[in-house]
Amino acid sequence: MSSERRADRLGAAGARGARASRTNSAPAGIERRQLELDRKRKTLEAQIAALRLEFDAEETETLKIIGQEQAQEAQLVQERMNMGQSRKRMRN
Repeated sequence: MSSERRADRLGAAGARGARASRTNSAPAGIERRQLELDRKRKTLEAQIAALRLEFDAEETETLKIIGQEQAQEAQLVQERMNMGQSRKRMRN
């Protein structure tokens, strides 16, 4: 066999080996990408959960303050009405 034909055969065999190697590594690459996506998804979900907890705490505090302010406003209105009625009685 001539050295040229042997080089061609080795070249073809080398190419087949490279294809086989890429084919075998493709599932590993796919799995790695899927694992990375899963990791990123879990990280994102954890961040969203933390933000929800933070928002819930702020919402609870804000609603409490709003309720207190509404109660104070209602008390002021009642006191004004009582003051007006008291003045009206004093005039009569």
